Amino acid sequence: MPGVDFAKMKDMDGSKRALEQKGREIELLNRELTKAKAAATAGDQAKRDFLAMIGHEIRSPLNGVFVMCELLLETELTEEQKRYAGLIYHNANALLSMFNDILDFTQLGQEGLNQEETPFALRESIRDILALFHQEIAGKGVELYFAVEEQIPDLLYGDIRRLRKVLMHLLANAVKFTDQGRIYLITGSTPAESGRIKLSFTIRDTGIGIPKDKMFRLFEPFTQFDSAMTRRYGGLGMGLAVCQKLVNQLGGELQTKPLEENGTVFTFSVTLWSRAPGVTESL
Repeated sequence: MPGVDFAKMKDMDGSKRALEQKGREIELLNRELTKAKAAATAGDQAKRDFLAMIGHEIRSPLNGVFVMCELLLETELTEEQKRYAGLIYHNANALLSMFNDILDFTQLGQEGLNQEETPFALRESIRDILALFHQEIAGKGVELYFAVEEQIPDLLYGDIRRLRKVLMHLLANAVKFTDQGRIYLITGSTPAESGRIKLSFTIRDTGIGIPKDKMFRLFEPFTQFDSAMTRRYGGLGMGLAVCQKLVNQLGGELQTKPLEENGTVFTFSVTLWSRAPGVTESL
């Protein structure tokens, strides 16, 4: 047949078959990726379900230990019995703290980065958090203070769940390493864009402090400065790593500095809504 290039037609047919084969391979690969993604999603959900179950199973009996210890300490006991009951409470609290650190650290990578915009009462929330440490500081020569600037409105909108976790971790850290003196939680504010308010939180203690040459390791997980500290204070060295990740998720930065005397200062800032998001001020 004149004018027909059979060699070119053969090449075209070969290219077509090669493209079809490549298309089938890509389709197969997409199916495999879809299956792998589904399996990974199911695995993540299984992890979350498992952690939630373990959280409930461990917290429930520990809370029972706390309640019974508190009731026991309110009865007539000898000094020796009070000391034993106090040790039970202290060790149960240490166990719960370690478990919470592990749970928080493992859940951080599973949580979305979207911030909640829940209404909450700032001063009441702070009082509720501080109340959790009343029993622990009762046996120490430690006083716990907080102050909130008067101009800060009480009703705010933001991610109170993450904010509460950060404050609880930092205060627990201060209480653990402060045997006498004072712990301060100070809340201030700086101007922000319309409808928002930037809050700064400062947690200052008079505890053992942080060696300057160890500061660079402070926010690394599973970090303790030395074995003697681990034996005395316990813990896994995860609390500050959890705090840093939570503050980053809130759009802030956690900072610290040692004091000239004993003690440490931690500071961080978060931006919240001073009115319901989406609501504009009336003229």
